[in-house]
Amino acid sequence: MKRRWLIWGLLAALAVGAFVGTNAFLNSPTYALYQIGRAIHNRDPGLFITYVDIDRIYHTQRGTMVDMVLAGKKHRDTRRTVKGILTAMAPQLLTQLRRRVILWVADPQRDNIPSSWTLVAAAHIKRRDNFALVVLSNPAKHQRLRLGMQRREGKPWRVVEVDPRDLKRLLAGRLGL
Repeated sequence: MKRRWLIWGLLAALAVGAFVGTNAFLNSPTYALYQIGRAIHNRDPGLFITYVDIDRIYHTQRGTMVDMVLAGKKHRDTRRTVKGILTAMAPQLLTQLRRRVILWVADPQRDNIPSSWTLVAAAHIKRRDNFALVVLSNPAKHQRLRLGMQRREGKPWRVVEVDPRDLKRLLAGRLGL
């Protein structure tokens, strides 16, 4: 009889542990990275946009990117003008940016990552409350991509910021800037 209760107690403890562990994983930045990797691997732009806040990235990065591209005192007036244009045209630019991201994610000719777990394997995550710093490393190319993630009440973790230096490097490689 004692043995039977011990077995039931052990099974209950395992069930509770599995539930708590699964819940912790499903509410973590690691799971969000897995979903982003899954979206890229499966070419699913809807899932990608669920976990990457393109609007917020644009709004937090536009001024910094302009400052980096047009550095120096001689470009001060140009920087101010460009920032004003980017602010005034934000809705149109965001529509185009979203469209380009959707096309890139869905592109069947795009180089693909080997697995949905690739981003998770390449990530180093430092979490503090509802914020996380994620560093994705590519040791073969000696490159990294630093991302800021945030979780809001009742919402999944989302990428809300990309380090401007890393973004500039990525854009330089893609757009020849």
